[in-house]
Amino acid sequence: MLNEQRKSRRKPIQHIGWIATPKDGVLQKCLLSDVSETGARIDVQGNNQLPDAFTLLLTRNAKTRRICHVIWRDGTYVGVRFDHPYR
Repeated sequence: MLNEQRKSRRKPIQHIGWIATPKDGVLQKCLLSDVSETGARIDVQGNNQLPDAFTLLLTRNAKTRRICHVIWRDGTYVGVRFDHPYR
């Protein structure tokens, strides 16, 4: 059995999001695979070029967003921690 280190329980989800980086301002589409109050797992192509910190837009109009910090990378998946709890 794996040692669970998450502070909040993750919920499976299939939700399109967009990544905004401070460097270029171009939105990159991604897929949220699961989410919790403190973080998420996202599927994004080219995650090696993804900076360690970015803004995740949960709606196309950017009204719902989270500041994220990359915790781990594995293939196309990235685990992120939210700066502020999900509301």
